[in-house]
Amino acid sequence: MSAPPPMPEDSVDATPRPGRAFATRTLAALRRIATPEGIERLEQVDVGDGDRQWISIRGRNRHNPVLLMIHGGPGTAEMPLGWAFQTPWEDFFTVVHWDQRGVGKNAAAADREALLPTLSLERILADGEAVIDHLRATLGKSRVALLGLSWGAMLGVRLAERLPSKVSVYAGVGQAISTAYEPMIKAETLAAAERATGSVRGSIATAAAKGYFKLLAHKDEFEVARLLGDPAFRSGLEQQFEGPVRLHAHLGGGPLARQDASGRPLKTELSGWVWPALRVLARLRVLRGSWLDPWRHNAERQLARECLAQYEQDLDRIEAELAQPVDERRHALLQRLAALPERLRGYGHVRARHAAQVRDERQRILIELDAAAFSTKG
Repeated sequence: MSAPPPMPEDSVDATPRPGRAFATRTLAALRRIATPEGIERLEQVDVGDGDRQWISIRGRNRHNPVLLMIHGGPGTAEMPLGWAFQTPWEDFFTVVHWDQRGVGKNAAAADREALLPTLSLERILADGEAVIDHLRATLGKSRVALLGLSWGAMLGVRLAERLPSKVSVYAGVGQAISTAYEPMIKAETLAAAERATGSVRGSIATAAAKGYFKLLAHKDEFEVARLLGDPAFRSGLEQQFEGPVRLHAHLGGGPLARQDASGRPLKTELSGWVWPALRVLARLRVLRGSWLDPWRHNAERQLARECLAQYEQDLDRIEAELAQPVDERRHALLQRLAALPERLRGYGHVRARHAAQVRDERQRILIELDAAAFSTKG
């Protein structure tokens, strides 16, 4: 079988393909702000700790209200995508995109090892306030409007709460209410600190992320109702067992709480009506923590808050310990301290018993840490 004849040289398509630079120039030309009172700027903001962060400012009338977009992620910058959706907004707002710490246009110049220890919720909120102050000063506005997306919604609602004199309006898209992002941020901070000490990479950080998340994702009455009332729960049991399945729930919280003569809690066996009731209760979980939450002040919630507050103090202690040279003994103690929440089990009196054991173990670890620090100095 003979090879195909070579193609004539002039038959090769040598037309240059448009690349990123071409696309960037084209979009810039299409989006150019041409109105005399318009504004179109790309600049950096000094946020106060030596870090400079990029913002984009665009609008057809600089007298319009300022709308600061706070992107999600963490790490999902919206500035490169603004061309796809924000052009109509620019008739009514001066739209500002802010690339957060180490994200988007800031990433190229970021020193990862130096950046990670600064990735805390409080530091990013301080960055946000610095950006707001910059916009107020340079654009001549007393207040700005905030639009938060997902993770950015968690930042935005906090900024609006803290800065009522600087924020006029807040809107959240995919509003994040819980602090589920905080374990990830804290873990990154501790991982960077561990690497700086030459310790086993990520061992303390992993334990801290798991422990922090466990305490934040507390299994309360609403969560129990959601788990038991989920149709998938019954479906799984029906697939596992042959014949008709009849479910009974043994509950001992709230109005069903009872005790025997020795004070030990007793549970009440329920069936039938309890399953629709659990599904209704699961839908009411939006009331969690509000004044309509009937369990907000019970012993179980109080214990959960105490455990979380104590653990946050412990994480600060761990971070401070890792800021100095750490030998293998102290590293092992810090890892044990970070992993303590994994020992919390059960609900009600069972969880209270485990919490007491964790408090005792915590005290022993802290004593050993102090002794190790003293022997090191000696």
